[in-house]
Amino acid sequence: MGTTTRRMRRAAGRVRRRVLGPSATNNSNLRTNELNSLIPGLAQVLPAGNKLKVAMLVGAATRVDLKDWVDAFRSQDLAVIAAPDASVDLAEMVVAGDTNAIHEQLKSLGAVHAIIDLTGDDSDAQITRWRRLLFHLRSKGVYALIGADQQEAAMIRAAVDDVTQTDPNQTQVAVELAGAIGPVSTRGNAVLVTKRGGHLLKLRDAETNRLIALREPRLRLDELTTLPPQTFTGRCRVHSHEADVEIPSLSTQVQVPELHLRRYTGPKLAFGCNTLMYSGFSALPDSFRHHLAASPTTGTGGSFYNPRLINATSEFGRVAAKNRPANRLEGEYYQIDCSYSGHFGHLMTETLSRLWGWDIAKRENPGLKALFRSRFPDREPELEIRLLTAYGIAREDIVWVDDPCWVDSISSASPMFHNQIPHYIHPQALDIYQRMGDHLYDSQAPSYERVFISRAVQTPRRTCHNATAVDEFFSDRGFEIIYPETLDLSVQASIFANAKVIAGFGGSAMFNMMFARNLQTAIVVTHEAYTARNELLFASLFDCDLHYFWSTPDVPHPVGGWSGAAFESNWTFDFERNASGLGQLLTHV
Repeated sequence: MGTTTRRMRRAAGRVRRRVLGPSATNNSNLRTNELNSLIPGLAQVLPAGNKLKVAMLVGAATRVDLKDWVDAFRSQDLAVIAAPDASVDLAEMVVAGDTNAIHEQLKSLGAVHAIIDLTGDDSDAQITRWRRLLFHLRSKGVYALIGADQQEAAMIRAAVDDVTQTDPNQTQVAVELAGAIGPVSTRGNAVLVTKRGGHLLKLRDAETNRLIALREPRLRLDELTTLPPQTFTGRCRVHSHEADVEIPSLSTQVQVPELHLRRYTGPKLAFGCNTLMYSGFSALPDSFRHHLAASPTTGTGGSFYNPRLINATSEFGRVAAKNRPANRLEGEYYQIDCSYSGHFGHLMTETLSRLWGWDIAKRENPGLKALFRSRFPDREPELEIRLLTAYGIAREDIVWVDDPCWVDSISSASPMFHNQIPHYIHPQALDIYQRMGDHLYDSQAPSYERVFISRAVQTPRRTCHNATAVDEFFSDRGFEIIYPETLDLSVQASIFANAKVIAGFGGSAMFNMMFARNLQTAIVVTHEAYTARNELLFASLFDCDLHYFWSTPDVPHPVGGWSGAAFESNWTFDFERNASGLGQLLTHV
């Protein structure tokens, strides 16, 4: 057992020692008579089984005799979570100030069988807390909301029933909450809500080492190496031209978090495709390309999101039945998947930024295979194979699947590239790009000092209505117009390696900047609602000037907000606004 695993097991033991009461025997059962005196019928609705995990919430308004409650659950794994101002005299308990703090404590317990709200709070407060905490329950677990009296219990029951009502205009989160509610019953002053279905906690990168041992005792985690956090100033100089709105996130100050290379091993370890990895009740942090999002999204396509995971709340998701593994893939693997399989931009940013750990993991296990999902099951994934073999991964070590599968062991590295707030790129990512570029470089490829990266076919997203006129503007000033998607990958890499001035429409066609060797100036023409900063992250690795020229999108972001429709909006390059300044720049680069 590795050092990290032993340390985590010891931490798990310390948490377990906070649990009230002696260890249960294999035949321990809930004391039905005692429970019926507290909440009639609670023992009958709790899941059948031996030892149950129970969380008891206590607040300043708690009026019950806690000793009776503790005695009734003493043979179980009982954790008492008390508010700081609660009048509780228990030697062993956890103090949590608000619902967020309770949520954090429950994360350490793992999925529980019962949550009993004894806070004595009014119905509104209890319902608000219930909405947030329900998903900590296992399937068929029970959330007991204890009202101050039968009238308060009736109000709680009405609020719960209201959640289950069908409304065609409900948000996804509301639909998921309603779908997670099983049978509901009222027993005296208590409303008992049964949980339906299993949900996964979305683990964050920084908390994973601590929580895995607590939440998933059957999953072994070995930390193969870490890269320490660092802050650096990007080498590029950024120039923003002619914007009519404030343009965010153009700073060259980069804060890189600690990065981890981990190996997971366990009997129920899923590779769910599109980077989704999970075990038991936890979605591993490698599942999320934007793993540092300050507030995990509850929508689709946003920050703390995976296309194979249905968001129930900002912290929990569930895997649809059609996306659950049916088969096991024998052997040990290294995860190099991306959120949207086969997409050039996602491959170049997500997959390549995880390659830094391959050599280390391969030395630890010479039989290791690189694993990803291919969305083209009827043919070989040529692009992925070209990129991976260019990095130095042997063709026989590359494996792809088109369906989720169980695996015995899988290694995964934190990404070196994070193209969402907080944006970062690790300086060592340049080693990945140069190593790959050296293998792709073709000395016979055409060479140009100044290139404009255009699009041979305009896509439905971020189409520039007057793209032909923009191409002509650059061509008239001595730029070679390049359509990367029409060229072999080696030719693309070589053109970017040789160019001194690289201009183009903002987007994935510009990502070959990573292969630059002689870059002096980069120019991005795009619209003001395009908030991706991929070009800036790549440019920060080079001693160059980066110029943005902004135009107005067809669909702007809402005032004070952000929308996907605006981000992907079509647009028209504003010659009236930009022609003079851009023209002057092109005469001097």
